[in-house]
Amino acid sequence: MKKESIIAVVPSYDSMDDDYLSRWTKLLNNKNLTKMLKKTNTRIYFYSKSNLKFKSEMISIKRKIKLEDINLLVTDNLSLELSYINLFKPVIYYRFNKEKEFNRKLSFGKVLSEEEDVINKIIGYINLDYRIENYYQRKINAYLATL
Repeated sequence: MKKESIIAVVPSYDSMDDDYLSRWTKLLNNKNLTKMLKKTNTRIYFYSKSNLKFKSEMISIKRKIKLEDINLLVTDNLSLELSYINLFKPVIYYRFNKEKEFNRKLSFGKVLSEEEDVINKIIGYINLDYRIENYYQRKINAYLATL
């Protein structure tokens, strides 16, 4: 069996209202996603202070994160990603709250606002063994060269 892959889902905590949590829960309970997780021995760690319930045993709540252990980061938060980019692993931004300001120029991954687009992108990364796109690799290299 293939080594277990880990996807970290890390929402920001500045807006943990019911709608916000329900959007993240709905994303992670998506049938297509949960089927793919089982099929590919992929686990999702949802980093949260909340005790949410998920339908798949492949999804669990975590309180601490070890960035080098994860294959893919899904977040809505730019600040976390800056600690992660030097690992050259893919990032997906799930930005369903369009009222909140977000600087796409500072992002090092695809910014998506629709659940189905996020699911398709996650599945795409799983199928490509989590290879980061050349565009984002060049963008990260350029950013790191300025430090």
